[in-house]
Amino acid sequence: MVPVCHYAIEPRRVLLGCALMVLTICGCPEEKAETVAVPDPVPIQTTPTAAPPSPYFIEINVGKPVKTTDCQAQLLTFSGERSSVLMVKSYPDTQQETLPSAMLQAHVSARDPASLIGTTVKAEVYLMTANETGAASSRSGNTEGALSGVTWHTPPGELADVKITAVENQQITGEIVSGELINTMTTQRAPLKGRFTGLLQ
Repeated sequence: MVPVCHYAIEPRRVLLGCALMVLTICGCPEEKAETVAVPDPVPIQTTPTAAPPSPYFIEINVGKPVKTTDCQAQLLTFSGERSSVLMVKSYPDTQQETLPSAMLQAHVSARDPASLIGTTVKAEVYLMTANETGAASSRSGNTEGALSGVTWHTPPGELADVKITAVENQQITGEIVSGELINTMTTQRAPLKGRFTGLLQ
């Protein structure tokens, strides 16, 4: 009987053992992981955006349209039989007044702003525009605290017709239907047209 060699029937074990021996003898060095430096994140710079323009304004046409950058409205009521006063201004108070500046003032019987819708009221109208001399266009730019510009107003004894078209969501809208303005310096007269949208106080 021919003796059977165990290595002959298990060649895979022999090969695997040889491979391990070779690696051990060679002493192959282990690979070291490289450290990669991660740069600090670059901060994102954002440019501040300008504030959106106010949706409130007074626009008056005296040969050319003049439009303010704001509009505040208020219905002042009084006790007794005194009439109410509708005030429409391009500024919240005189210290924040800038040019161009405009104001409408009307005596009305209404006690509630909503009851003015669809009515036409008689109003005094005032307008001040910037002149060409470089005078102060705001009170903060004038050491005397007074604005200097070209002033227009309804002539003495005359009033403009102003129609209130809408009152909703703390907002009042109207149209200056007819009237005249007079230049206080030149006494020039100009037909009056215009419109406004104001924040109702």
